[in-house]
Amino acid sequence: MIREIKFRAKVADSDYENEKQSKMIGSFVHFTGFIDLENDIGYVEQFEKINGVGWIDVDLKTLGQYTGLKDKKGKEIYEGDLLKHPLGVIAEINYADEFAAFLAGYFIGKSYRRDLLDPLYISLCEVIGNKYDNPELLGATA
Repeated sequence: MIREIKFRAKVADSDYENEKQSKMIGSFVHFTGFIDLENDIGYVEQFEKINGVGWIDVDLKTLGQYTGLKDKKGKEIYEGDLLKHPLGVIAEINYADEFAAFLAGYFIGKSYRRDLLDPLYISLCEVIGNKYDNPELLGATA
């Protein structure tokens, strides 16, 4: 099986002017590049700009890996995304080191659950935001 490995992150404040000049998906940039978690540095090697390829700093706190799955509308799902199930449950996507897998974390009443991402289940859901731009959606139900 071939799996595409991609990341996305918010543009660092220091490159805010560059952000306005780049083709962004929301306030995130999709990229290939270098990530040095030990020294808290992230540099994007390639991203789409109006005038070509360039470098840009990213905020590592917002770094999210592509899960390899898409929602019911075909939108790619990344760590930190919030998914809404047709029954109204909103789940946050995270990576769990202890399982070496992506999980959906959500509340059912007062109980918090974490489930492995099931492609069939995910195909019913829709990305409605992310935990960085839409924290008010966490723990919400319809």
